[in-house]
Amino acid sequence: MKETEKMPGPYSVIHVRNNAPEEIHIDRICAPDLDTARRIANRLFKDSTILHIRREATAEVTDTPGDYPSARFIRGEFLAAAGPKG
Repeated sequence: MKETEKMPGPYSVIHVRNNAPEEIHIDRICAPDLDTARRIANRLFKDSTILHIRREATAEVTDTPGDYPSARFIRGEFLAAAGPKG
C-alpha cells in the first residue's frame, strides 16, 4: 500500500427514508475519506435524505495483556479483581 492511500474506516450514515420520515436510520459504511463516504452513501441510500455522515472512532487493537485493569461486576458495582501474583 502506498503512503498516500488511506486505510478505509467506518463511517456512520444518519438518514431518513423519504417514504417514512418519522424513522431515523443509522447505517455503517467503509470508505477511505469523507468525500468518498458521501458518494457511497448517496449511491446506497438514494431514497433517503442524508442528515449526517461522521467517521467513527477506531481503537487500536493490542495483544498485550495487562492493558486494561481486571474488574468484576459484583452486586451492581465494578470492583477491582485480584490479579495473578508474579
